[in-house]
Amino acid sequence: MKFPKSTLVLLIFVALMNGAIAQLSGPYTIGGAGPSYSTIQAAVTDLQAVGVSGAVVFNIRAGTYNEKILLGGNITGSSAINTITFKAENGDSSSVIISDTSSANASNNFTWLINNGTDYVIIRNLTIERTGTLANSTVLYVGGGTKFFQLRNCVIRADVSTNTAATKNLVTFPLALSGDSSAIFANNLFIGGSIAVSINGQSQANPVPLVQFTNNVFQNNSLRAISIANSSSVTISGNTISTLASTNFRGVSLTHALHNFTVTGNKITGTYAGDALYLDSCNGDVGNEALIANNFFQAQGTGTSRGISITQSTSIHIYYNTINVTTTGTGVNNAAFRLINAGNTLLNVRNNIFVNTGGGLAYSFPAGTLGNFSALNYNDLYVGPNSATLVRLDVNNYATIADWKTASLLEAQSVSGDPHFVSSSDLHVDNAIVNNNAIVISGITTDIDGQLRSGTTPDIGADEFTPLLNNLGLISIISPISETCGDSATRVSVIINNSGLTSQSGFSVKADITGTFNQSLTQVYSGIITTNQTDTVYFSTTLNTYAGAIIDIVAYTSLGSDQYHANDTMRGSYTFFGYPNTPTAVSPQNYCSNNVMISATADSGDALAWFEQAAGGNILFIGNDFSPPIINDTTFYVEARTRSSIPGCLRITEIMPDDSPSDYIEIQNVSGEVLDATGWVVASSLDNSNMDNVNANLWQLGQFSPGQVRFKTDATADTNYWGSNLLWTGGASSWAMIVDNFGSIVDFVAWDLPAPTILNMHPVVNGYTMTIGSEWVGDGYISCVGSSNVRIGNMDLNDASNWACEPISPGVQNAGISSIFMNCGIGACGSPRIPVDVTIVPAPSVNLGNDIMIGTPFLVTLDAGSGFSSYLWSTGATTQTIDVSTYDTYWVTITNGTNNCSSTDSIVVSLNVGVNTLIGANEISFYPNPSKDKLVITGNDDLLKNSAFSITDIRGREVNGVQFVRAASGDLNVDISSMNNGIYFLQIVSGNRSAIQKFVVLK
Repeated sequence: MKFPKSTLVLLIFVALMNGAIAQLSGPYTIGGAGPSYSTIQAAVTDLQAVGVSGAVVFNIRAGTYNEKILLGGNITGSSAINTITFKAENGDSSSVIISDTSSANASNNFTWLINNGTDYVIIRNLTIERTGTLANSTVLYVGGGTKFFQLRNCVIRADVSTNTAATKNLVTFPLALSGDSSAIFANNLFIGGSIAVSINGQSQANPVPLVQFTNNVFQNNSLRAISIANSSSVTISGNTISTLASTNFRGVSLTHALHNFTVTGNKITGTYAGDALYLDSCNGDVGNEALIANNFFQAQGTGTSRGISITQSTSIHIYYNTINVTTTGTGVNNAAFRLINAGNTLLNVRNNIFVNTGGGLAYSFPAGTLGNFSALNYNDLYVGPNSATLVRLDVNNYATIADWKTASLLEAQSVSGDPHFVSSSDLHVDNAIVNNNAIVISGITTDIDGQLRSGTTPDIGADEFTPLLNNLGLISIISPISETCGDSATRVSVIINNSGLTSQSGFSVKADITGTFNQSLTQVYSGIITTNQTDTVYFSTTLNTYAGAIIDIVAYTSLGSDQYHANDTMRGSYTFFGYPNTPTAVSPQNYCSNNVMISATADSGDALAWFEQAAGGNILFIGNDFSPPIINDTTFYVEARTRSSIPGCLRITEIMPDDSPSDYIEIQNVSGEVLDATGWVVASSLDNSNMDNVNANLWQLGQFSPGQVRFKTDATADTNYWGSNLLWTGGASSWAMIVDNFGSIVDFVAWDLPAPTILNMHPVVNGYTMTIGSEWVGDGYISCVGSSNVRIGNMDLNDASNWACEPISPGVQNAGISSIFMNCGIGACGSPRIPVDVTIVPAPSVNLGNDIMIGTPFLVTLDAGSGFSSYLWSTGATTQTIDVSTYDTYWVTITNGTNNCSSTDSIVVSLNVGVNTLIGANEISFYPNPSKDKLVITGNDDLLKNSAFSITDIRGREVNGVQFVRAASGDLNVDISSMNNGIYFLQIVSGNRSAIQKFVVLK
C-alpha cells in the first residue's frame, strides 16, 4: 500500500514523538493519590526499560514502602546533567520509609540494590531500613560498575547489636572498580549494623577514586563506622561518630588510601577497645601530603584503645587534633597515638593534644620509629595519675616530657599538661598550657568549630580558645597512698594548677575527711602561682590512721574569683591497715648453745616476725618460738603482725610467653610463712585456638619456704623442664593458673585475652571444671616484647594493673614485687619492735666414739665420759657406762650440772657382715627442726623409695602410729602432731646403710 506523501511525513513525526515520550525526563510521583507510579520498584523498572532524556526526579510521597528495590544496568541517557534522583516529596526523611526485613538467607541481602553500571543516581531525604535481628541485614548494596553515586540527607538503619558480621553492614560496596568514582555520602544518619559504610576497591593498583563523607552522623555501629580499602583521594570531613560498647571498634579505618586523602573536622567519641582512626599502608604524595587535622577523637571503656593507630604509611600531616583516651587497660596497646611498627615515613605531627588518663600512654612507639617523623613538635602530651609512663619507645618507658625530650631529641616546644576538657567526650579545652603554644600551619586557618585561628600564636589541639582569667584547679591527690599501713601523722597533699591567665596567691585549699573519722583540713597558699604553673600543697595538719581506717577525701580549691569550677574538686577513697599491739618478751634469755629457743608473746590472732636489726632488715622467722643457729650472745628484734586467715600465698610472678629464649612460668610464695602446696598444680593453656584447651602436663607442687621462688621452662635441657612445649606465642592469647587440691583457683593470669573470653572460659584441670569469676577482672594484660611479664606491687588485684614489663629473671624475685603481700599469711604492718637479748651458755660435749661393727658373741662397754651431773641412755640406764651385747643403735643424753645444759650422742653397734656405711645428710635430710606438727623428709629419690624409716624417743622406744606419706613432689610427709615435746631420733635404714638424725618437737 502506498501512502500519500503528506501522510508518510505525519507517520514519521508520530513515531519520533512516541520515542521521545518513552524516555523519562522531569519530575514523577510515587505512591499516594494519582501517582505516576504506585511503587518504587515500578518506577525503577520503567526507568531501566526506557532510559532518560533529561534529569529525572522521583518524588516519593509520605508512607512506608515494604519492598525490595533492584536497580541494575546502564540507564540510557544518564549523565552528570541527566541525573536520577529518588527523594521524599516533602523533603522530610522521616516521612518516607523504605523497609525490608532481615533474613537468615544470604541471597538478596539488601533493601535497595544498585548494580551493573547504574550511574548518576542520587538518593536523598529517605529512611531506608532492614528490620529484625537475623544474620543478613544489609540495607544498601552497591555493586561494581556504578559511578557518581550520591546518598544525601538519608537515614540508613538496621539492628543495633554487638554482632560484627559483614552480612550486617548497612551500606556495602563489596568490590568496587577503579571506575566507580565520586561516591558521595553527605548529611546522613547511619544507625546500627556492623560496618556503617564498607567500600572495598578492586586492588591497590586499581583504587576507587573520590569517595567523600561529609557531615554524616554514625551511631552504634558495632565494628566500624567508615571502612575503606584501596581508595584514592578520599575526603572524610565533619562527621560525628559514636558507638556502643563493642570490641575492636574503629571509627574510621583506611587501608591503602592513596594520594592526598583528608580526615578533617570529625568528632569520634565512645570508641571502645579499638581505634578512633586506623591507617594501614596509607600513602600521601610528597608535596601533596595526606592531611589529618582539626579532629576530636575519644576512646573509653575497659580494655585497650587508641586515638590514632598507624602502620606502614607515609607522607601524612597530622595537625591540630585533640585525642582523649580514658580506656582503663594498660600496656603498649593503650595509647593516644600509636605507631604499630617502624615501617612509616615522613610523618609530620604538630600542634596535637595527646591525652590518656585511663592508665595507658600518650605515645606508644616500637623500636626504630624516631626516624619516621619529618617533624614531631608543639604537641601536648599528658597522662593521668594512674599512669607511670608518658611515652613508651621500644621497651623503654619515659615518665615525663623532659625525659622524652632528652631521649628523643625531638619536641623541644612540646608541653605536658591537662588541657581541661569540658567532659571526657566534649574535647573543648580551657587550660592556658595549650593556649598560644602551637606553630602556624599554612592553609589551616580555622578550628574544628570554624573559629579563626591566630595567625601568629595558635592554640594546640582542635579547639582555638581564649583561656579564662581566673581558673585554679586540682590535678591530683598525691598522698596519702591507699592500701598501706597507717600512721599517726598521715600527710595529705595535692597538686594544684593555674589554668587561667592571672597569677594567684593567698587562696585556700581544703580537704574534707569522712569515714572512720571526720576531719576538715585547710591550707592557705602563701606563694604565687603563675599561669600554666603547677605546685604541690602539703596540709600541715595530719591524720591519725595508726589504728587503721577507711576514709574518703574530698579536696578542693577555694578561689572566690574562679570562673570555672569543673576542675576544682578531686575525690579519693583510702584504706589503711592498722598496727597490732607490741609483743611482750623476757630479755635477756639464757640458752644452751645447742638448744636455742627464743620466745615472745603476741596478742591472740597475731603472728610474730623476728629480725636481726631494730629497723628494716629481713624477716628471719615467723612464729612465737624462734630457734636460730647461733653460738655467741646476740640481740634479736621482734614485732607483731596481724595474721590473716590465709596460711600462705602462692602467686604466678613471671611469664615469658614469646620463646625468648624459651617460654617459662615462675611462681613464688609471697607470704612470710611456710606453705604446704602438696596436691596443688600449675596448669597452662594448650594453644592459642581454644582457651578451654589445657596443656596435658601439670606442674605438681609441694612445700614452699617463705619467699621461695620456683619456675618451669619448656627448654628440654633445663633441669626445670616443664615436660612439654608450653605452646605460647608472643602476642597471642594464653593463660596460666594455680589450682589447689580442692579444685579452687589459687591464682590466674591471662594475657592478650579480652574480658568476655576470660569470663566464658571453663577449662578442666585435675578433673575440676574451672570458672574464672573474680580471679581475673577486665582484659588480660598485653604481653611484653623483648622482656618478660612480671608481677609488681604487694597486692593481688586480679587484673592487668599487677603486671609490667621487666628484664628476664626466672627463679629470681622480681624487683617490683614485695616478698610479703598485704594480708597474705601475715599482715604487712608491724608493731614497734622490741629487743630480745640472748645469752649463750656453752653446751657440754659427749662422744661415744665411732660406730662399731663386730661379730657374735660380743660384750661392749659404752662410756659417756665422766664429770656430768646426770646420764640417760636409750636403754633407760642412768650410769656413766653401760655394757651392751646386742646389735642396735644406742644413744646417751648427758647434763652439765653447772648450767643444766644437755648434749646427746649416738653409736651404732652392728654385725660385721660387709660394708656398712652411713647415709649422709646431703643424701637425705628433713625440716623443720624444731617442729610442732609435721616433718618433711627430702633428698635422693632412690633412697626415699628404698629406705625404712622409724622414729624413737630419747629412751629408745619406737613411736607407734607414725605414717610416712609420699607427696606428689616425691618428698615424705610425717604427721607428728600427736607427739609430745621432747627429743626424738629419726632412724633410716637402706640395705646395709643407715643414719640416725635428732630432731626436737616443740609446740
